Amino acid sequence: MNVNVANRHRWQCELRDQPNLSGVPLASKDVTPDLSETIDEAVTNGFLGGYFPLTVDEVMARIEPQFSTSPIVEQIDVVLSLPGAAAAKRVTFPFTNGNWNRWAQRKTVQLREEGTLTQEQPVYQILLAIAEPNEVRIPLPPLRAPEIGSATLADCGVRQLLDGELTPDRPLLISRRFEEEAIEQCVQHKQMEIGAAVLGRYVRLPEPLPGTRSPIVTVFSELLFDSRHSGDESQFHFDPGALAESQHMCDLRGMGESIITVFHTHGWGCGECNQKTLCPVAEAKPSLQDHRLLASLFPAKSTLMPIAGRKVGDESRRPVLQVYAWRSGQMRPIRWQRYED
Repeated sequence: MNVNVANRHRWQCELRDQPNLSGVPLASKDVTPDLSETIDEAVTNGFLGGYFPLTVDEVMARIEPQFSTSPIVEQIDVVLSLPGAAAAKRVTFPFTNGNWNRWAQRKTVQLREEGTLTQEQPVYQILLAIAEPNEVRIPLPPLRAPEIGSATLADCGVRQLLDGELTPDRPLLISRRFEEEAIEQCVQHKQMEIGAAVLGRYVRLPEPLPGTRSPIVTVFSELLFDSRHSGDESQFHFDPGALAESQHMCDLRGMGESIITVFHTHGWGCGECNQKTLCPVAEAKPSLQDHRLLASLFPAKSTLMPIAGRKVGDESRRPVLQVYAWRSGQMRPIRWQRYED
């Protein structure tokens, strides 16, 4: 697919000791290349969300800064449209986060560790858009779209839909056994992180499921654990060889599945972790390490990340399985529905 980008700004992220442009920047970086990931996410969600047909060969992407006070950017809008007669249809994806945020977080930690900043000193992240007279090129990698085949729920091994609620533009189905095993492994390994390859597939159903707008559904079917994957109380490592063998097992099953992502836990403790605001166990939320993990193993913006662990405020006394999708430049939780296989 060809993506034509219109961008008339140079983008810069700065760290400052004031929430404005007064003073001297503590650190700065040209983040114009980071907009490639932003465009990739917008285009991916445009197609997976059912906004554009999968048969389209070309998309127009216009980058528009929304200023709080120029040149300080409050939000980036990626406006997608189709060329020719279909250009009247436009979809806008707003972005308040991006790879520049994660650079700012890492840089802040570095500045504190080296003593440039004290642990208590406030730091403000500012995104700037500097207008240019001509187009500013943003090199785009090839769009990493997943393989999507037409199928029915029965073809995916779905015998019965159970409880749960779907996200309208990103429907996700997870087998009941998948959820139970994920939670049980989290409980068994306590504060030690554990992980597995996720078998699943992307399918285009004949019609969208009730309450959704997109016929493209992601199905999580199995977890494949392997002793070569290893972790401790703060991180987890996936063995590339083990992941490759997991893909071979998919091929042997003959159900059109593939390893579409990885699952891991963030630990579990006394059984009341969800009820404690202060707890040594991390919540089931993506960390900077998790973002780097996705970038190395599954860089496509279609990738989902399931994590089991504590969720503050949840009434249960067991870990919760949460699934994150790329939304507005960061991984955010989406809803999903269980099924019986």
